[in-house]
Amino acid sequence: MEGDLCYKPEEGCDTIGLIKPIYTYGRDLGVSITGGFVYRGQAIPDLVGWYVYADYAMGTIWALKQHDDGRIENKVLLETDLLITSFGVDAEGELYICAQNGSLLRLT
Repeated sequence: MEGDLCYKPEEGCDTIGLIKPIYTYGRDLGVSITGGFVYRGQAIPDLVGWYVYADYAMGTIWALKQHDDGRIENKVLLETDLLITSFGVDAEGELYICAQNGSLLRLT
């Protein structure tokens, strides 16, 4: 599976025991998800409880949340020219972005 779609074979793949993602996006928005963390810091109160992730190839950083009513919300936080390779979190719950060029940036 790739996201919620079968991949080799393109149809009829075995999904028994798999949990499908709550959200996917098309190739028009990105091509390679870099997983992140749920934000639990204090510097950005409006972001608490949101899952922050990126697309490696596009440099876009998103925030995703499933609300109590089941509604899924995904929003762009930043458009960058970085190749984002990873995320980190410190003891206070603040998020850091790692990029292929060696940068380590704090999300503020």
